[in-house]
Amino acid sequence: MADAAIVEQIREFLIPMFETKTCTIKFMYNGKMYTTRFTASHTADRIQLNNNCVNVSYDFVRSEWKGGILVDSEERACFVPILMTDARNKVGKRTTAADVLQILKSKLCLACPVEMPVVIIDQANTPTMMISPFHILRGGDAFYEKYGYSCEAMNELKESLQGFRWSECSPEMKTVVQEFTKERVFSPETRLIDIMKGVSWEQESEFSGARGSCWSSDVLELYGMKKDYTKEQMDQFSPVTIWKYTLQQEDPRWVAAKESMVFTEFQVVGSGGSRIRRSRRRRRLLRRNRKTRARKQ
Repeated sequence: MADAAIVEQIREFLIPMFETKTCTIKFMYNGKMYTTRFTASHTADRIQLNNNCVNVSYDFVRSEWKGGILVDSEERACFVPILMTDARNKVGKRTTAADVLQILKSKLCLACPVEMPVVIIDQANTPTMMISPFHILRGGDAFYEKYGYSCEAMNELKESLQGFRWSECSPEMKTVVQEFTKERVFSPETRLIDIMKGVSWEQESEFSGARGSCWSSDVLELYGMKKDYTKEQMDQFSPVTIWKYTLQQEDPRWVAAKESMVFTEFQVVGSGGSRIRRSRRRRRLLRRNRKTRARKQ
């Protein structure tokens, strides 16, 4: 069955209200087949799909999307086979767990019977780093942009950063930048982006780990405040954050991402337990009945 037809199957499954049900989804990505099992529900308050690694949730009360993604592991066992990231030097198409999880989450959001734009708050992080501030301060894109998500406020900040010079930094910004660069003197005309490019991911990760907070996040927060945003608006975990990214379905990056993952099968396997468990219970009951009849004979 074609991918679009399976997406429609998922949508039809989610339309009526129901308590907990279990379903399985099979999909192909980079030539490899994966199977995953979701717990689903549709109540007056929310629609939800969750498999311990991907959580898709729409809150009808607050009219907002919630959820997130977590890396698969032997303990979580969200996918069969376990979803792993290929080595950086892999020949041919490289699979990263983040790509699979985010594309799957986005496709499931679009399959939900909710006529609202898919919005994500960018909180992508590692134990020591916030991913998007690191890349934005070096002239790159935020984490979710590669999947076709866009944020007008951050686009404006990215554009204004392109020509932002050391001489324009506030005293607070210079202090935070020089926490890492120490006493290094920069030309007034040196771009902030070029200064930040001199610090690698590995160097900053080690520094931020010892520091207890993400260095790039603090620099970008101060830059945003210089551009008249508040500290709370620049905070990726704040209720009033500007880090809200909306999926642009016509964006070529999303079109390519969506087509890279092909749904091949969708099946509802039961309510409150799997078809396998119910079949085993039926077999045990039949064996018990046969034994009972045999004793009576």
